[in-house]
Amino acid sequence: MLRIYEVVLVMAGDAAGLAELIERRDSDLGRQLRRAMHSVALNVAEAVESFRLKKR
Repeated sequence: MLRIYEVVLVMAGDAAGLAELIERRDSDLGRQLRRAMHSVALNVAEAVESFRLKKR
């Protein structure tokens, strides 16, 4: 597995904590941050799978 996926998961965890703080002032912005980090994680997971399939 690519190491970047692990980095993205850590970033997503950090962003979740940050999103909580942001949501106290701006709930829409906090939700946007959560959606963005989910999108990044899903895109990286898709790339990892594509990379894995190409190595076969």
